[in-house]
Amino acid sequence: MSPAIPSLDAMTPPRGRASLAGGAAAELETWRRLVEAPAVREQQVAFTCATGLPLTLLPPSARADGPWAGAYCVRGCLGEPSGLLCRRTLLRAEARAVQRAAPVQYSCPSGLLKILVPVFVQSRHVANLLAGPFTLRALSRGRLAELMTRLSGAGLGNRQPELEITWRYTPRLSAEKGRAVATLLGMFARYLEGLGRAVLADRAGAQR
Repeated sequence: MSPAIPSLDAMTPPRGRASLAGGAAAELETWRRLVEAPAVREQQVAFTCATGLPLTLLPPSARADGPWAGAYCVRGCLGEPSGLLCRRTLLRAEARAVQRAAPVQYSCPSGLLKILVPVFVQSRHVANLLAGPFTLRALSRGRLAELMTRLSGAGLGNRQPELEITWRYTPRLSAEKGRAVATLLGMFARYLEGLGRAVLADRAGAQR
C-alpha cells in the first residue's frame, strides 16, 4: 500500500483574487522567470541528488504553447502508444491537483508512482512540480499479471519485457523516504510561490 502524502496545508493557496494582476501576460512572465532562475535549477538538481528522483518543472497544461509546446509530449517507457496514455494520465492528475489545490500522487500506465504538485501565485495556477517515477515495492508476479491485464486492454499486451526492464531500473523508495520526498516537494513549492510573488512585485514596480 502506498504511503499517503503527508499534510501539506501550507501549500494550499489562500482563496482570494481569481487571477494575477495583468492576466495572461503576468502568468507567462511569472512562469518564464521561474523556469529560467538559476536558483530554481540548482534546487531541482539538489532534489534529484538527495532523492534519486527526476524533478520536472512544467507550465500549466493550458499554457503549454509557444516555446513550451512540447512540455506535455510524453515519451512512454513502453514504446508507442504508451506515450499517449502517459500524457492522458498526467493531465488527469494535473486536473485533480488543481481542483483540490493540493499534491496528487498517481500511478502511470506502467504502475509506477509520480507526485504532481501545483504551484499557485495569488490563487492562480502558474506551474507544476512533477517528481518520479518511483516504486514502493518490488514487482511481484501478481502485480505483473495485474499490470499486463490492464495494458492488454490498451493494446500493449506484448510489452511485458519492456515493463519488467522499466521496473528494474526505477528507483525504489521506502515509506519513510517517500514521505521525505513529499515534504521536500512542499518546501520547493512554497519557495516557488514566494519567488512568483517577488516577480509580480517587480513587475508592478516597473509599471509605475
